[in-house]
Amino acid sequence: MQAIIRFSIDGDQNSHLRNKLATVLQAAGFGKKANTATWVNDAIDTDGLAVATQAFWSTAHTHLGPGKVDHFWMHSERDFLGYAQDVAAGSPISEDEEPGT
Repeated sequence: MQAIIRFSIDGDQNSHLRNKLATVLQAAGFGKKANTATWVNDAIDTDGLAVATQAFWSTAHTHLGPGKVDHFWMHSERDFLGYAQDVAAGSPISEDEEPGT
């Protein structure tokens, strides 16, 4: 699935906290979009996303300052292309596997 994370930091000096959090996201396979604070991973599974967000918040929590995460936004969605390919191939899809449910 695809996951998108954006966050803002208040009071960070010399980007110390931002760099720590960037390292966590990069280790989880996220890449930063050019000229934005948007981090994207187009092929992360639910377990990987859970580990990445836990590591993100653990890093933010243990940062001694200055700086703190001010806002955090996350969006994740199922791989609709993969779903469509499965359906086209005749793969049986249960109700709980349908997109948007």
